[in-house]
Amino acid sequence: MIIPNEVKTYKPFSKRRFTEWSHKTNLRYFPSKNEEIDVLYWQRYPTYDFIFGVPVKTNKYYGQEAGFFQYRDTRAKRVYAGFYVDKIELKQLAKGFNMLLKSSRKGGLKNGN
Repeated sequence: MIIPNEVKTYKPFSKRRFTEWSHKTNLRYFPSKNEEIDVLYWQRYPTYDFIFGVPVKTNKYYGQEAGFFQYRDTRAKRVYAGFYVDKIELKQLAKGFNMLLKSSRKGGLKNGN
């Protein structure tokens, strides 16, 4: 299955407010010409989505970059953030997000897990 490049609003598949796709479904994404991504995780909400993946061997960033992330706002029909990261940057992002998660458990918003 290929994730469409066209940023569009998604309808939820169930009563949940989001839809998760994991690597088990063999997802591909092409952020630009000759930039194929093997998608490991795709989190879709009706108004935005997150794409997490790794460059495939034919991608010009293969071997240079360890991962890919993109945030698309489907209301505005545009990509707000999309970037490749090497292993050091990936560890720094993971550490930062982990710190946010721990901090949010101490007194942030109460919705979510």
